[in-house]
Amino acid sequence: MRYSDTTLATTGIIQREEALCNLGNGGISGNDTLLKQFAGYNNAAYHEVWMAEMSANKVWKADDYNYNDYPDAPIALVASQSDYTLPVATTGANVATFLRLNGVYHTKNGVPTYLRPMEPSEDLLEIDGVPSAYRVHGKSLFLDVQPSSTFVADVTNLHVEFQRTPDAFAYDDTTQQPGFMETYHELIPLKASALYLLPINPTLSNLYEERFRSRLELFKSDVASLDDSFGSNITSEYINFR
Repeated sequence: MRYSDTTLATTGIIQREEALCNLGNGGISGNDTLLKQFAGYNNAAYHEVWMAEMSANKVWKADDYNYNDYPDAPIALVASQSDYTLPVATTGANVATFLRLNGVYHTKNGVPTYLRPMEPSEDLLEIDGVPSAYRVHGKSLFLDVQPSSTFVADVTNLHVEFQRTPDAFAYDDTTQQPGFMETYHELIPLKASALYLLPINPTLSNLYEERFRSRLELFKSDVASLDDSFGSNITSEYINFR
């Protein structure tokens, strides 16, 4: 579902909201103030759907289809320094766009080596060496040992794999679509309309909210089984190999 399509009034999120809120064709798209307000409602709805997707399946690493880069960022290592700031996951300088850490690794000669999360009982050591584990606290990443100058010269960077906030809608978007499965794009206009109508028509707002919650549970169920690569076709050879 495109964000806004004034030509085909049935295909846009904004146009669906015009119908749900009984605002008529152009009631939002032709009103600059409402168009900007609904961008806020739509992004709030988008974030709620996004967090539901992340909670439903922690194996499938959800990332907004609209991004054209990988959710992987380098951290420049410094000799004898064990603490680093987690990378900003999207544009700007807001570390709050970083939602979940999925892995920490370094690469040498094209071969990645993953660090393990530290146990709570383990202490950070003030010695130079080759880091093998990490701990996250707030927006900081701590290494179990301080990187030696030799190690820094060899690998240069740590890499952090992460999940991030979705690619937010701009109020004047047209062709951008929500970055999750299209069969559930209606979740965004349902939630956004419920937010808009709450002080105007609480009864209708609650009906849309109930519909949103019901569809969100179905969405989470489908997200939980996104990777059905094997399904019922797992062979005895595969089982024995594993």
